[in-house]
Amino acid sequence: MRKILLISTPSSELYTPLRKTLEALGFEVHIVDFLDHDVLKIGHPVHRVVSKMPEMIREHLRGKAFKHIDERVLDAAQWVEPDYIFVSKAKNIDIPVLEHLRKIAPTINWYGSGMGNIYSIRKLVRHYDYFFNVDADVVQLMKKEGHTNVYFLPLSGKIEDQVRQIMNIVEGAPDRT
Repeated sequence: MRKILLISTPSSELYTPLRKTLEALGFEVHIVDFLDHDVLKIGHPVHRVVSKMPEMIREHLRGKAFKHIDERVLDAAQWVEPDYIFVSKAKNIDIPVLEHLRKIAPTINWYGSGMGNIYSIRKLVRHYDYFFNVDADVVQLMKKEGHTNVYFLPLSGKIEDQVRQIMNIVEGAPDRT
């Protein structure tokens, strides 16, 4: 059975349809929640305390939490040995971690935000094998900037159909290694 590492968070509207569709496509789905840390969980008592701390301390603790998540992502990827690594946004994964993941399996990001997150998109796009975005203007701009791994995929209709479309593109595309 093909394996896929899904890096998402249960609080995302895409989480359940992504997981279920990937399973329906015959993947053994392994999940890492990119917000699974008390400092990062909105509403958690630790998050509430940290959010009231001075900015310097708050950002230091958030940085440590994201580093912990990065380690969990790498550990999972090495343990699972997936055929694909599918990320739903997860803009806080460290760039060296993304590059390491690419050595393990082809990486896919379905980034559900548009121009309002252009700084993050520009930072991330080159570190994925396949980068899907919901904003046609973002895709056009990224292609104009020379990125050939960018695809337009709006959030419309059934998410299940869109996940199938992503996997059809990925599995039908020539090897990028």
